[in-house]
This record gives sequence, structure tokens and C-alpha cells, in this order.
Amino acid sequence: MAPPPFVVRRFEIGEAEALRRLRLLALRDTPEAFGKGYAQDEARPLESWQEWIATDAPFGAFVGTDPHSLAGFSRETAANLAHRGKLGAMYVAPGLRGTGAAAALVGAVLQYARTCVEQVHLSVNVDNQRAVRFYRRMGFVEYGCEPAGLRYAGIAHDVLLMVRRLQPAD
Repeated sequence: MAPPPFVVRRFEIGEAEALRRLRLLALRDTPEAFGKGYAQDEARPLESWQEWIATDAPFGAFVGTDPHSLAGFSRETAANLAHRGKLGAMYVAPGLRGTGAAAALVGAVLQYARTCVEQVHLSVNVDNQRAVRFYRRMGFVEYGCEPAGLRYAGIAHDVLLMVRRLQPAD
């Protein structure tokens, strides 16, 4: 059976509850991939999800009107860091894995990022070699490793730090 068609776009304010549900699904499905835990995001009020949509740029891969995958972008706000952005909250639901949704999401984030930053950073659990290979294919390069950067269920995980420098026509 063919995977469902999807459209990648930014979340809109009225979709805060759908964003919340998708993020909580991601935190249940792959908790070792994220700095925040399920309980922390579950406790957030709806207004904080609306604020995330309004101030940052979360993108979703939508099947119809339902988001099935997520990639967030935020820009550094400190004056001397404002040339940097961050790709985070990356999650592709099982039904869209292997369909190009991940590449489409990161592509949309990078396209948006070109309008406001010179480089995009991310961090990824070094144990997730599939994700590391994917980010390399998307043009990210390693610049460091944070030992025990994540701890889930009492187990420390090193975190690979990666960056992609953007060119205006890149």
C-alpha cells in the first residue's frame, strides 16, 4: 500500500492543539531523542503552544488536515547569536517514515531559515545513527559532541552537535 500523500507547511495558531498532540506522540514514541520529557510538555497550557507557533516556526507534514510529522525552527535572540537558528523537535511518525517527509520538513526549515539566519544548528543522540546519516545527507556537519548530553531512564546518551551554514542561493 502506498504511503499517504503529505503537504509540508508551517503550523497556524488555530492548530496549537494538533501540534500539542503530535509533540506528545513524539515524546511517547522516541523519548530518548528529546531534551524535554512527556510530563513536562503535557503540563504546558495551550497558550504556550500558540506562542511557539507565533514566535518560532514549527513545520508539519500534514496528511489532509492532520499533522503526522514535525520539525521546529527557532532563532537565537541574543545580539551576538542572532545569526544562528536551531532545528529541533524533529519527529516523523511511523506512517511517513521512508516517504521523503523528513527531507521535505528539513528542506522547509532551511528555506525559512535562509530568510533570517546564516547557519542552522541541531543536536542528535549519537545512538540514533539513522538520524545522523540523514542530517549528513541534508548537508549538516559535526562540530562537536556533548558527553552525556541527554539522560533518559537513567541512561546517559552522548549528543552530536551539527551545523549547516546557509548560502543565500543554497
